[in-house]
Amino acid sequence: MKKFLVDIILFSVVLTIISAGISFALDKVFGGKHYSHTKHNWVLATKNTQFDYAALGSSRVLNVIDVPLIDSLAGKSGINIATSGSGYADNYVLLKRFYESGNKTKTLFLNVDEYCFDAQHHYSYPFADFEYMPFFYEPEINSAYSDCSSNYYLWKYLPFSRYAEFSDKYKLQNLYILRNSKSNYDYSKGYEELSDSSYKEFKTTETLLNTNKLDLDYFFKVIALCKENNTTPILITTPEYYKLYPFQKNRAALYKKIYHLKDSLHLKYIHYDSLGDFSNISYFKDYTHTNSIGANLYSERLASLISQQR
Repeated sequence: MKKFLVDIILFSVVLTIISAGISFALDKVFGGKHYSHTKHNWVLATKNTQFDYAALGSSRVLNVIDVPLIDSLAGKSGINIATSGSGYADNYVLLKRFYESGNKTKTLFLNVDEYCFDAQHHYSYPFADFEYMPFFYEPEINSAYSDCSSNYYLWKYLPFSRYAEFSDKYKLQNLYILRNSKSNYDYSKGYEELSDSSYKEFKTTETLLNTNKLDLDYFFKVIALCKENNTTPILITTPEYYKLYPFQKNRAALYKKIYHLKDSLHLKYIHYDSLGDFSNISYFKDYTHTNSIGANLYSERLASLISQQR
């Protein structure tokens, strides 16, 4: 029995050492490289660039902030680093890596809307842990994994399991195949157009709008990170179709909290109502996303504000 226990311990130690060695090598191989066509990887592979503004958030920013259009109208240089379905923990980690890759931005337009302060109840995968595996052991990023990922301890103590679980995303051959390839995001500067302009009338039920501590904590972390990097954060809410309002329980109370955050942190806040009338159904793909027509209109009006920035 004693020999069996010793053998088990030795096997575990050897397995952990081998796993750590392979994981360390893969961290070095994939870290900051272009190895997939995902939006996250495109942002992670962006290096040493100065921008006048960046836009960060969920699909409410990804599919609305048309950077090439804004740049052409405002005479600025921007980037859209938003990703679909992302909560503030994901936003924080992505922005941190963006800065650590030598990028700078004077202004960050940060999404605040009806759902982002309670992402775990509104988004299917609010922290894209599989996108940040090469940076797992960076202290702040590791902390985000600890807060958000159910497999944190498995990945921490058996490191290679991170890459084994997501082997379909980390393929060595892609490092060669994609090393000199262009992404669609290179041309759109991170904006992703929703090309289907036909509105889809989704049935919906009442949705309780609320906040939770995790999202609030990471919201504050994003704001602090901006200030550490001499970036001015500006809060934005992009359009949603007004017929959704009656189904949003607690909407007024949530917006009261948003305005309180804005005031307490002394931040500028741009709600879409201040940019004009977005009540026309022809501007929307669904309740919470503009189509290309609505995105163009919103971007044109945001560009007029950006053009005034020094």
